[in-house]
Amino acid sequence: MGPVVDLGCGHGLLSLALAASSADREVLGLDIDEAKLTAARIAARPTPTLDNVRFASADPHEPCPGTPAAICVVDVLYLLERPHQEALVRSLARRLAPNGRLVIKEMAPTPRWKHRWMQAQELLATRVARITASEDGALSYTPPATLGGWMRDEGLVVAERAVDHGLPYPHHLIVGTAPG
Repeated sequence: MGPVVDLGCGHGLLSLALAASSADREVLGLDIDEAKLTAARIAARPTPTLDNVRFASADPHEPCPGTPAAICVVDVLYLLERPHQEALVRSLARRLAPNGRLVIKEMAPTPRWKHRWMQAQELLATRVARITASEDGALSYTPPATLGGWMRDEGLVVAERAVDHGLPYPHHLIVGTAPG
């Protein structure tokens, strides 16, 4: 297995979990927020066995280096304007190693009641608490079918499903696999 990139890793929780679940897995957590990267590095320190994870600044113009076996993008795309979402998804799909996977977890704009609930929470997080920031101050929720369509256009085999059962948030998982 090749390297795994956690793009928009934030505080590093997914990166650390991926690294801890397999000592053979090399994980690179990338983010544009230096304060979050510092927190991720601190979180990795108490566990010396996690020598298979590192954190680095993401370059907005070249967000994913190399040819990873997997790229994870979890709750990041909605912070970008739709044209930037599309460009990023297509670029990431083209970077995958043979049989590599692009794993995207995002919130969907439907069902409407879940979307409204989630939108209220995200507005509080981005505008009041300033936990994170969006590209243009707005939040852009792209339907999972559209995200999957961009991946298919780049030659990936795509599976998409809702993972929001019993939750008030419209979570969706879209996984694209590159040809071997």
